[in-house]
Amino acid sequence: MNDFFKLSRFWMLFRKTILERPMQVFGLIFLNMFLVFIMYSFLRSVMGWNGTQNLSFTWGLLFGGCYVSSSSLNYFSNNAMGSSYLTLPASHFEKWLCAVCVTWILYLAIFLLFYYGMDRLFVGYYQRHLNPQGRDFKWLSESVQPMDLSGRLAVKTYVMFGLLSSSMFVGALYFNKLSFIKTGLLIFVVLLGIYELNLGLAYLSFPNVSEAFPFSHVAISFAPPAPAPDVMEVMFKENGEAGIDLPEKYQKWFTIGVQYVLSFVLCICALVRLREKEF
Repeated sequence: MNDFFKLSRFWMLFRKTILERPMQVFGLIFLNMFLVFIMYSFLRSVMGWNGTQNLSFTWGLLFGGCYVSSSSLNYFSNNAMGSSYLTLPASHFEKWLCAVCVTWILYLAIFLLFYYGMDRLFVGYYQRHLNPQGRDFKWLSESVQPMDLSGRLAVKTYVMFGLLSSSMFVGALYFNKLSFIKTGLLIFVVLLGIYELNLGLAYLSFPNVSEAFPFSHVAISFAPPAPAPDVMEVMFKENGEAGIDLPEKYQKWFTIGVQYVLSFVLCICALVRLREKEF
């Protein structure tokens, strides 16, 4: 018998996870979708269509994804539940893969289908109730369109979803109780620390720093252009600001590292930690 992965055994574990904990899996998903629906309904008159679409999609995908990923491995809040989970007749890889499938396939598919349908219903209702005889009918109709789920903001949200959900996998296995809150606070502290460190180094190196995004760019406000170091590119704007960016080839490596490598490393850390718990 294959002790690492067997499809029939994994399928039984996946069914057990879904059917045994329906409220924890589907309850969280549907509650999150309900909150997104309420947010979308009431914020349109305050933020406008584009702002509402961006906020509701980003918040819904990230918050719901983080909570589902944290709960998918949250079996160690007490000894009885943890012992029962660790003694299941399935390998640690199958247990880890089950959590990944619940978060990255099941939740993601359900949320995207829900948001796709909800967004088009709202936009269609708005466009059908416009006055076709009005002089601004064409402009109003074209200015409100369904959100592009393959656009730039959506892609960035998918990247953040992968990073945060991977972090929640690790946190759920290192923090036995209140893992969602503890991991969220840890992520916030780490990001704030990196940002402050990068900003401090920028102030030590350049005058009049207005913005410093970690591993990406530094924005400086000054009048005359300054010579750029060999490993940097300086782009000047009309308003007297200069942005010191990483060269394009380094930006590509950084983007790949953040988008794919870091998420992969965090997922592997979760797999290793789950294996350690079994021993």
